[in-house]
Amino acid sequence: RAWAVDVIAAEFTYDRQGRYTLDLRVQNAHSKHSPQVDAFQSLLPAAFEQGGPLASAQRFFNRYRPFGTIEQLTLNAAGSLKQLGDSEVTGTVTCGDVSICDRKFPYAISGLAGDVNFTQSSVTLNGLAGRHGDVDLVIRGWTRGFGPERQYQYSVTSDNMVLDEDLYIALQPGQKQLWNSFDPTGAIAVDYQLVRTSPLDKRQSISVDLK
Repeated sequence: RAWAVDVIAAEFTYDRQGRYTLDLRVQNAHSKHSPQVDAFQSLLPAAFEQGGPLASAQRFFNRYRPFGTIEQLTLNAAGSLKQLGDSEVTGTVTCGDVSICDRKFPYAISGLAGDVNFTQSSVTLNGLAGRHGDVDLVIRGWTRGFGPERQYQYSVTSDNMVLDEDLYIALQPGQKQLWNSFDPTGAIAVDYQLVRTSPLDKRQSISVDLK
């Protein structure tokens, strides 16, 4: 009972050799924030627990705890029922009003809207727009591959981030010490970048414009 969906439409075809195609459409899917009901975990086959797209999706759900409304989900898949892990997959998730909160940086973002495109090996965020109170934020980026060789590039930007208690609480202890040294107030424009090109090349940077 963690999800409610207004419309599900699917066409599934297969032959004697196990070749299949799937065309899936979901409209107006609602989820509620329910830590006691891990709906996604219950759908995760044991074979996918160690790696691959489903395991990556599970880690995303565990870290960011998304809930809210998905206006539409489209998915097209083709491959062999005997080797589901090698299927070709494309799809789009259209977010209508989604909330997330990163366990590592608990600065909640609500009202996320925009498209997320995915394949069997990649995810692209096409400028998801959300907010934290009066603060407007935009999230862009992409990830390709899984496991140690995964590559990604993400950015989080805002033109009106307020230096308030909510932001302070989300900081790490060392960052809070720096904050306490200056006790800043007001607003900033911020551009946070996170890039990973290899297991040995992971970089993050932040640009701040004092407003």
